[in-house]
This record gives sequence, structure tokens and C-alpha cells, in this order.
Amino acid sequence: MRNPFLRALSRAWIPVLLWPLTLVLPPTRTAQRKRRRTLWPATAGVYIAHRNIHAVGSAR
Repeated sequence: MRNPFLRALSRAWIPVLLWPLTLVLPPTRTAQRKRRRTLWPATAGVYIAHRNIHAVGSAR
């Protein structure tokens, strides 16, 4: 393709066309590692609350 606009437009559609494949294909090792690290506190019995740890003078 010689037209730079059409080239950019076709590149913009690549992620949209590849997204359905991610639903069918098995997860990558990076995605598996991220999920395992996210779920680790629950398996270890660690309670993580969403608190503002930088708040001044507030009780935890």
C-alpha cells in the first residue's frame, strides 16, 4: 500500500481483528504469571483492603 493513510488505517484494525483470537487461544506465560501473582494473596490467606495508606491522621 502506497497511501500512508490507508496503511495507518489498516494497522489500526489489526488489534481489533486479533482480539477474538485471544479468547480462543490459551493464555501466554506472561498472562498466566500475572494471574498467579494476583491470586497469590488469596491462597495464602492475606487480606488486602483498598485503603488510602497515605491519608494523614486516619485510623486504619
